[in-house]
Amino acid sequence: MGETELGADVSFECVGLNETFKTAVESIRKGGRAVILGVFKCLTSFNAKGLVVGEKSIVGSVSHSADDFCRGISLIASGRVDVGPMITSRVGLEEIIERGFEELAKNREGHVKILAVMN
Repeated sequence: MGETELGADVSFECVGLNETFKTAVESIRKGGRAVILGVFKCLTSFNAKGLVVGEKSIVGSVSHSADDFCRGISLIASGRVDVGPMITSRVGLEEIIERGFEELAKNREGHVKILAVMN
């Protein structure tokens, strides 16, 4: 038998950047699946040879169900999922346009999620 190839069975790209797309595809094992959820502003490129030789699959997903939200909220509330590292900034509703939407649009690489805080 040959050497065992390491990698994830499934990866999820949720940001919409070329770098995270590339990481999602490269991090899966032979025969693995990359699920692309992020919304991309620009075209992306990747090494198609690695996709073919690795027998990898790329699947796009544009939506989610109410059950997905309920499950996610439950996982966060129970402490099984720590979202703290994903929150790169917190802004009040009165500044959501300038420090939220506009900041995210001009500095997308510097943020994962900006949280709107209810004052």
